[in-house]
Amino acid sequence: MRVMLALSGVRAVTAYFKNKEERVKAAVSGAVNEVAKEVFGESQRVVPVDTGNLRGSGRISPSTPETLVAELSYGGTASAYALVVHETHKSGSKYLEAPARSAAGQLKSAVERATRDTR
Repeated sequence: MRVMLALSGVRAVTAYFKNKEERVKAAVSGAVNEVAKEVFGESQRVVPVDTGNLRGSGRISPSTPETLVAELSYGGTASAYALVVHETHKSGSKYLEAPARSAAGQLKSAVERATRDTR
């Protein structure tokens, strides 16, 4: 005895999941960027200011659906002392680390919300 099965609609199912993946990546990237902007804003509030050069050197490289990573940095023209100030300033501000650590739960919630909203 021989049984043959034919599966139809494979292309439609594949297209559906490909589209779903793209929507989820775009939503997660948006959530990452939303939280990165908040972390950056808080870091700008707490970064020690003498001349303003360090604060002015702050940058965000936004997340994309391909990377799903946002990078926040300070340095540029202040690179000679950005890390030293971060680690040793008398304010103990940890001007980038502290806001990032505080936002960990917020990032998790934002990503969960973004993926839930793409259903």
